[in-house]
Amino acid sequence: MLYSGPAFSVTALGDGIVELKFDLAGESVNKLNKAALQDFDAATQAIAKDKGVKGVVVTSGKGVFIVGADITEFGAMFAAGEEAIAKNVIEVNRMLSRFEDLPVPTVAAINGVCLGGGLELAMACHLRICGDRVKLGQPEINLGIIPGWGGTQRLPRIVGAAKAAELILTGDHGCDPSDESTDHTREFVPLIAAGKRVRAGALGDRTSFSDIAATIAENFGLTATVPGASFLKAIAS
Repeated sequence: MLYSGPAFSVTALGDGIVELKFDLAGESVNKLNKAALQDFDAATQAIAKDKGVKGVVVTSGKGVFIVGADITEFGAMFAAGEEAIAKNVIEVNRMLSRFEDLPVPTVAAINGVCLGGGLELAMACHLRICGDRVKLGQPEINLGIIPGWGGTQRLPRIVGAAKAAELILTGDHGCDPSDESTDHTREFVPLIAAGKRVRAGALGDRTSFSDIAATIAENFGLTATVPGASFLKAIAS
């Protein structure tokens, strides 16, 4: 095992691919509390130091992916004042940017709920692969705040400014694309899952993006929603 902590572990899957699993100890669901975020950053740095890693799959050890930030920690942070809030937001953004800047392809294998900070973490990956029924969204508006961990930047890049604004300002959850009862939000799921751009990675000349995604989807019981581009043997910009 490359890394093991109270929330995240990194395990080799073979051929240079590692699994970054989020399984928060003592909790029924994964939520990004302060300790989990610090553990995520430590796992990211462990991956960065291993030159043998060629790709990362982010998974959940729970029945859902990530429900979001731990809102029970918000009260103390808000009470500490504007400077403390800004410091916290900047720190988490740096953590996600460090993960996003890993010089290998990263894929989020999303099962079930992926909301708020959880979606922001997933959007820091190059690709998101979703299960048959997922809930993706930025519901922060329901708490009187907006996404603070990069959602206001990464979401528009993936789904476009208009759709991102609708998702952020309404707090709607994108659901199963086949569910006709959620017609106003279901289009977000394939867009968020596939993205519009795929950054180059280091998985080799003969491995296509679709092949890797299909293999990951099969191994984790998910549905692959992917673009048709191929991986290039280059460092992600």
